[in-house]
Amino acid sequence: KVGWGAPDKDLFKFVYKYLVQRKDKRPFCLTIATVSVHHPFRMPEKKYALEDHSKLENQVPNVIRYSDAALGEFLDEFMKDPRFKNTIILISADHGLNWFSPHTTHTHSTLWEDLVWVPLLLLGNWGQPPAVVGEVRELADIGPTVLDRLGIDIPNHFIGQSLLRRYPAGREPKAFFGNADSGAATGVRIGDDKYFYNYQSDLGRFFDMEHDRQERTNLAGSPSVKLREERYQKLLLDVYSENAKLIKENRFWNWEWSLDARRSGHH
Repeated sequence: KVGWGAPDKDLFKFVYKYLVQRKDKRPFCLTIATVSVHHPFRMPEKKYALEDHSKLENQVPNVIRYSDAALGEFLDEFMKDPRFKNTIILISADHGLNWFSPHTTHTHSTLWEDLVWVPLLLLGNWGQPPAVVGEVRELADIGPTVLDRLGIDIPNHFIGQSLLRRYPAGREPKAFFGNADSGAATGVRIGDDKYFYNYQSDLGRFFDMEHDRQERTNLAGSPSVKLREERYQKLLLDVYSENAKLIKENRFWNWEWSLDARRSGHH
């Protein structure tokens, strides 16, 4: 064990052995949750630490080098194995990290791009040629994507859209994101506009992601974005108010009170 669990290389070796020895010949769905790139950022193999790992600012880059190598070695072996030629692979993360540059908040309640921007890769035969999709997309698209590739055409509850299909003309690609850790916060990205709001501190932030990728200039409250800001606030209440009861039952910070207070004009 290193940090929160098994080092990535050990985990992938276990997974590959498990799949090779698997007796059941039916199609399978397997989820692999890696934890090497997670606090406390311990180094499983020192050779991947190109910088002094005792310094906090070097720990994430060092561990990412290790984890990237572990994933690459696994994929190289897995994807060339003819036994898994019909297997499709989706790689993503639950969140990013606002750890040192460019932000030093070290908290999940401030939804900087460092925290909400995650990798999302589709590998294997997804029925499309290799490409990079430049649209704003979200993790809620994963469910519809899998259903789409498997040809399962049934009504579903996802707010996302299949990554195998482009947004039609006139429909804005949107990405919603939120976190209840260290204080409830929600956000939305539409085009180059990014707005997020912390319900505990009553602080909203609005950034132009085309010209301010590092989120240095907060436009919230500016007359030039007033109408869009009001629209995004309403969108967030409409989407996340449905989760208030579940969040309360799970003993997270009480969004239900906060959302009701926002509607009544109180904080």
